[in-house]
Amino acid sequence: MEQKKYTKHSAESSVIHDRPLPSLDFELPVGEGLSRVPPRVSIPRMMEHNRKLREMFPHGLPTAKERWDAKRGEAFRL
Repeated sequence: MEQKKYTKHSAESSVIHDRPLPSLDFELPVGEGLSRVPPRVSIPRMMEHNRKLREMFPHGLPTAKERWDAKRGEAFRL
């Protein structure tokens, strides 16, 4: 009885195919309210926003661990 070979030799599996690379050119949709460039923010408006953030978080923004600890509560702490 002859045995069938179900696996390829490693040299057969590692063949390099000379295919063209896929194109990275693509078109993003441009709809109402969308633009191709990010919105420009004036420096005074950016500074005002930063001031408001400092008022909301006087000790800095909470880290991911601090936010997680605040969400999970005492019942899940070990």
